[in-house]
This record gives sequence, C-alpha cells and structure tokens, in this order.
Amino acid sequence: MTKGKIKITTLTPIFIGSQKSLSSSEYFIDKNSNKLNQIDQDKLFNYLNSSPDRKQILEEFIEKLKNSNKFDIESFFKEKKININDFVLEGYEIANIPDLLTKQKMPIKGVIKLFTKGKEYYYVPGSSIKGAIRMALEYSYYKNNKDQVIKDIRSLEPDKKDSVGKLHNKLERDFTKYYEQKIRDLFKSENNQGENLNEKILIPEAFSLLKISDSNPIPKSKFAIFKLERKHVNGWNKVGIPVYHEGLIKNTNLDFDFEIDDRIFDIKEIEKAIDTIQNDIISDDLETPVLKELINNSEILSKYKTYRMINLGFGGSMKTKSLYLILKDIYKNNKDEIIKDNLRKLSEKLEKKVNNIFESYYPTTRFIVNNQIPGWCLIKLEIQNENIGNLSAW
Repeated sequence: MTKGKIKITTLTPIFIGSQKSLSSSEYFIDKNSNKLNQIDQDKLFNYLNSSPDRKQILEEFIEKLKNSNKFDIESFFKEKKININDFVLEGYEIANIPDLLTKQKMPIKGVIKLFTKGKEYYYVPGSSIKGAIRMALEYSYYKNNKDQVIKDIRSLEPDKKDSVGKLHNKLERDFTKYYEQKIRDLFKSENNQGENLNEKILIPEAFSLLKISDSNPIPKSKFAIFKLERKHVNGWNKVGIPVYHEGLIKNTNLDFDFEIDDRIFDIKEIEKAIDTIQNDIISDDLETPVLKELINNSEILSKYKTYRMINLGFGGSMKTKSLYLILKDIYKNNKDEIIKDNLRKLSEKLEKKVNNIFESYYPTTRFIVNNQIPGWCLIKLEIQNENIGNLSAW
C-alpha cells in the first residue's frame, strides 16, 4: 500500500452540490451587509403561530409565496412591523452578483444550490477527487487503446436512438475489464492458481483499492454565492436560466488522506493520466474563442504547463469533454469512411444545431462564473514512505 496526502489549491471557484438548496421563502438579501441571509423557518413559523393576529400574517405570507417568484420577504415583514433579522439562521457572502441584489431581478423561483456540508462544517468529498482521478485514468486508457475504441465505433449502429449511450457504456466496460484483469492476474500469481482460477470468483472492484478521505473542514469564510451562466462557446450571448450556487472561492487550500494498492494502481501512471487529460482539455479550450479569452486572463494559462491541475465539481464539463476529445482525434486522423460516417451520425445526436461537432467545438455551451471557467485546481500528491518516514512530492 502507498499512503500519503493529496493537496489541492483552487484556481477558480468550485461547486460540489449537496442536493440541498434554499428556496425563495428561506432567505432574503441584506443590502447593507451584501449578504444573503437564511431564515430560521421553524423559529419564524412558531412565532407567527403564537397568536391569532400573527396567524393571519402567516396565511398572507404563504399566499404571497405561492403567487410570486419575486416576492420581497424583507419588505413584507417590515410592513407588518416584524424584524426579519431576528429570525436569521446564518448569512452567506455574495460574490459580485449585482442582479441578485436587485429586487426586480431575483433568481427564477429563487433556488440557490448549496455546497456539501456536514452537521458542523463544509468539506469536499473524497469521492470527488477519486472520480476525477478515475476519469483521468479512463481518458488515458482510451487514448492508449484507440484501436479498441475504433473497433467499438465500427460495430456501432449509429442510426439507433440510444447509440451514444451504448458507445459510452461499451467503452466504460472495456476500461473496467482492464482493471478486473489486473486484479485476476494478481490473485492468480499470489495464490499459485495459474489458469485454474475460477473466473466467477469474487474479486474486489478495482477502485475500492483507491481510497481517498474527505477534505479537512473548510471555514465558512471560504464560501460565497455565485452566479453561473451558460454561454455559447462562439460568443458571449447567454443561454437559458442562470444557476445560483454556493461555491468554494479561489486560493483555498485543501488536504485529503489517500491509500492506494500499488499492485493495481501505479503512481506514475496516475500522474501521467492527470497531466494528459489536463493538457488535452486546456489545449482544446484554447482553440475555442470565448474560452481562450477566459484562459488567457486567468492563472490557468500560466500554470497548466508547469503544475499538475485537475477539474472538480459542477460546471467544468469534464466527462463530456474527455470522451469528445478521443472521438474528435479519431475523426481527424482516421481515413476509414465507415468510422467517419458513424461519428458524423453520432454528432447529429449529440448536437443538432452544429453540422459536425468533430470539426467544430463541443460542448457548444459552457458554464462561466465571474468570467472564469469553474472547477480548476492545482493538485499535488505527497507520498509517505513508511520505511523512511518522510514525504516525497509528486
């Protein structure tokens, strides 16, 4: 086993959802403090239920919430001579979102997604780091085994409705089988079973042998409410409804403990995989007009060829982007017309508004937050040598 610490420093805001959110009845904006204040609803409703006069206010309050997405809670209670600040549970910083402070331009339905949080503190789940590492290894596997990917594309029935999903599932099965075989080979050699090993024997899932803890507790001062907007990659026009999300601010340091079974996972292989996916995604983004401008004006450009980087959480489009880059490379460099035709048909299913995504940019829209691409972080793995007792950095 190899043990150590993973160190992360955020370069742009990151967003990891907790499946919890604040609705429009649960907060109000305090313009004096530039904070979004969460209401203690139990305390407020108990107070309003405590007398007949207040019950009437409660009924009116509920009716207003039902009939208006732009209902101003603070003004309503001020008119009723009730100080809503007496019912504040906690406050959230707002990160440069002028329209969030304007009553006429409150978010649609007022929903604000919240970051992962335990009972007492915020944290980044170890599963987020593990998922990003797995994605890097998966991308590296596809890139190193393009003949298998081409074979899967050739056998595809692209005219069928679920052809994209089937290709994706087939590629993931190829990747999973690769690690399953590594475990079987190890089991055979360590148990002297040779080829007599029962193929149905229960073996551990490979990525259960890569263990990463949740991060250290993160103070609330490192979080703010951000506005994420979808924009076309060819221009600055906005697309759809913006997403309001509590996010971790840039320049935040995080620590995770890890334990890897180095008989299955090679540290150098993980290192190379992270570098490969990082460089390929940023290089492709630099060919995209809107994203190139954002990268050139950020720390990403100055660091991505010198430091190891990884993208975490919501908004980075990593899963979509990684598979796309493999298929795009095959389309550009493979002269087989069956392969090209199958990929063109896949393109029509992935994005109908673009003639051929493999000759253009994809995804065609991306989330942008405060003129930044969300989710980018520096990553460093410090390996603990138990025999020597010191640390050596990646």
